[in-house]
Amino acid sequence: MRSWCSTFSRVGSATTTRPCSTTTGTSAPSRCSRKTSSDASLTEYTQKCLDSVIESGARSTAKSGEQRMRSDRHIDASPSAGTPGTTGRRERNKEAKQARIFAAAAELFAEHGFAAVTTQQIAERADVANGTLFRYASTKSELLLMVCNDDFRRNLDRGLVNVSADESGATEPARRILTLLTPLIVAGRRSDANTAAYQREILFGEPSERYRTEALVLVAELQSAIAGILADAPAQTPLAASAPPTVNDPTFAARAVSNVLHLELARAALSGTPLPAFLAALTSQIDLITRGYLAPRPPG
Repeated sequence: MRSWCSTFSRVGSATTTRPCSTTTGTSAPSRCSRKTSSDASLTEYTQKCLDSVIESGARSTAKSGEQRMRSDRHIDASPSAGTPGTTGRRERNKEAKQARIFAAAAELFAEHGFAAVTTQQIAERADVANGTLFRYASTKSELLLMVCNDDFRRNLDRGLVNVSADESGATEPARRILTLLTPLIVAGRRSDANTAAYQREILFGEPSERYRTEALVLVAELQSAIAGILADAPAQTPLAASAPPTVNDPTFAARAVSNVLHLELARAALSGTPLPAFLAALTSQIDLITRGYLAPRPPG
């Protein structure tokens, strides 16, 4: 399977989009922190992280492809455990069709952009009838959410691995947060048109839509990871007695950081903001939020 948001090509380059792994495993951790001097700016730090993620992704492409091929053969050839023959074949056929639909949607979105692709094109590439396609996703928007959620999950997992594997000893929360976000940034800037459509569906999609609900769960997981980084930061000075309890709650600062990421990705996607300007805007806002959260406060 392939996905539109390749993490394996240099962001902002004119190279052809390459396939992302759709396996659940994560690639080798990024080494961005070890490559960056302590006095480097946050924007420079993030660019080094981007380069490191792209480099590590390129090394894992062949291995991921082999894993996907083995997985596809397993779906096609292995019997379902504990299921009689006819039912087992039916389930395997259903899984195979869903995999083909997912792969076709991911490839076409990567090649032409969400707006230019039709469900008929997806059905034809997946070699299924239009009616069959709608059994797995009722709209083209659902297909986009399904594809992008898979990318979101893998890149969030990759970011968590990178933060856990950081050997630089850095404690500055803004840098740790940017290490977490870098794979998502790389993915989000690979196709501005698809990123804009995905952000729109997350914000304004049907409330009852299954894949939108899945996307919101992923956003909540991202916010929780950011809150964990903030909670591990050096302790703040005591709050004033009159300060609201939410001021010292990392959840609210984490939500602000997450909102900034999604807003800047959508803004850049709609306006075609160059990568340097995008990174400068994103890092300055994340720095502002983290400094504000950690700032000393006068006692009551």
